[in-house]
Amino acid sequence: MLSALWSKCLGWICALGVLIVAFGSAYLAGMRKGKDDQQAKVDKSMQEAQSSNQAAQALETRHDVETEVSQLPQAPAQDVVTSNPSSATGRLRDEWMRP
Repeated sequence: MLSALWSKCLGWICALGVLIVAFGSAYLAGMRKGKDDQQAKVDKSMQEAQSSNQAAQALETRHDVETEVSQLPQAPAQDVVTSNPSSATGRLRDEWMRP
């Protein structure tokens, strides 16, 4: 009688152990998948932040260049026909233009 009771309890204990192992493995697999998904989200957000910083830096650089260009002195227009032969416009007239 004691052996029959023991064999029934042993079966239930084994079934309970299998159930615990199944739930534990499912839990650990879920944790691993969640960790991988979270890492992918973190990487994506870091890339977005980096591209946003690059765009902001490019916009700032463009603004700085436009500011510097607007501060350049405005040179008066030179007439190519009456220009000094040693200047760039004189060379344009004498050497670089087609006859």
